[in-house]
Amino acid sequence: MDLDNRTLEKFSRQILVDDIGYDGQVRLVSHRVLISGPLSWRLLAARYLAAAGIATAQSGDQEQTGDVRIRLLSGPLPDLVIATGPDVGRATVNIGLALTGFLLTLASMEGSHDSA
Repeated sequence: MDLDNRTLEKFSRQILVDDIGYDGQVRLVSHRVLISGPLSWRLLAARYLAAAGIATAQSGDQEQTGDVRIRLLSGPLPDLVIATGPDVGRATVNIGLALTGFLLTLASMEGSHDSA
């Protein structure tokens, strides 16, 4: 898979990051995830992942409490479970840090994506 000019421009900052690069961005845009958990946290996670190029879907549940679960639909990783809890600031940081690590893992994975 090659990135077209529009996609290259959209993700140019990420491509310049040594830990991602061109090949890593190709991997990111070829992955899909399913997000479940409280609606507000699902929306935050979906926005974060979509901004990185990951295709996202959300479960239909309307759960208002609990952890966020990210299921990779296009690769072999186990589900990522992110603790939210009652502290909004801590939950926001937890989600950001966990998703950053998740993206770096996906960007570095060899041969584990599809062409969706």
